Amino acid sequence: MDQKPTTAIAVTPEQIADWKRKYGEVYIATSEGHTAYLRRPDRKIISAAAVLGGADNLKQKEVLIRNCWLGGDEEMLTEDKYFLGLSTQIDALIEVAQVELKKA
Repeated sequence: MDQKPTTAIAVTPEQIADWKRKYGEVYIATSEGHTAYLRRPDRKIISAAAVLGGADNLKQKEVLIRNCWLGGDEEMLTEDKYFLGLSTQIDALIEVAQVELKKA
């Protein structure tokens, strides 16, 4: 398993380029000088969040964040004010295409 950088300072441009090759787009969340690097969730992560979180919306978001976390300042995960701020943004990472349905 890859070692995830535990501070934003430890994240190098090479690391970001590697993440982009592996996961596609990399997202940066910042708050009060703290930074988190995240990737877009896939179906497996979204499904796990639904199952593990159940009816608890915050738990669902926690599963999403922890599974999309690439690295950054641990405070974004451990301090409530940063985690809650991040949880309000995590749904923006879920990309849904517009699909048209019609009778044949």
